[in-house]
Amino acid sequence: MTPAMPEPGTVDPEWLHALRNAANAATIAAAAVRSALDAGDRARASQFLDESDAACRRLRTLLTPSAHGG
Repeated sequence: MTPAMPEPGTVDPEWLHALRNAANAATIAAAAVRSALDAGDRARASQFLDESDAACRRLRTLLTPSAHGG
């Protein structure tokens, strides 16, 4: 389950950890896309784009208060 966005003025360590993990996954996947494109491997680049998109969806979920009843 995705941790809920914390209340303003507070930082939930579990939420922050999940947020950092999603941001790191998006960053790494984007770098992998660039590497695959530089190597001319469009199929691999497409797979990494899917991973980056999934990480960005996790970020949006973590950052959307309405998704957590806020």
